[in-house]
Amino acid sequence: DESTYAHICEMGGPVRSEMQSELQTRVAGYFPIASSELALEWCALPKSSSSTETGVFVSAIAKEYLTQTFHALSSASLIPVASENESISLARALLPDHVSVTAIIDIGARVTNVSVFDDSSGLPKLSLSTQVGERDFVHTLETKLKVSAVEAVRIMREEGFDVSRGNGWAIVILQEKVQ
Repeated sequence: DESTYAHICEMGGPVRSEMQSELQTRVAGYFPIASSELALEWCALPKSSSSTETGVFVSAIAKEYLTQTFHALSSASLIPVASENESISLARALLPDHVSVTAIIDIGARVTNVSVFDDSSGLPKLSLSTQVGERDFVHTLETKLKVSAVEAVRIMREEGFDVSRGNGWAIVILQEKVQ
């Protein structure tokens, strides 16, 4: 979804109030929409023994999307209690208890989110979003393979980024788009 974002950064200030003010100034470079249009949440990650910096997981959601979602839930007489970044909810649902490192790649229509999780904390070690999604991949396959949109969708979903599937052309073409 292009309305939610996640980012991991390192910051010097160990005090929560210092981090909050520094994040407000730094967040503009993390996400593709203005920080004034985002609702932000963040948490400090466990400190590694080799770093003097504090890792911070920043989760953001477009205020407009949040307002629309809360309005829709309220209209259905539901009371929203919490909102969770999709990469975190996917990790809770998909990751087994003991995995050393796992990457979850969520390819949406317009945005692809990549989150790398470490089993020691259950928190992401890397999280990024790119403004390249399924629509871009399908268009690229259509153009390069000279096939219909329907055929391009079929190829992407059946072969995708798996080199062992199909004839291998899809992954070569899609890798170009990602790089």
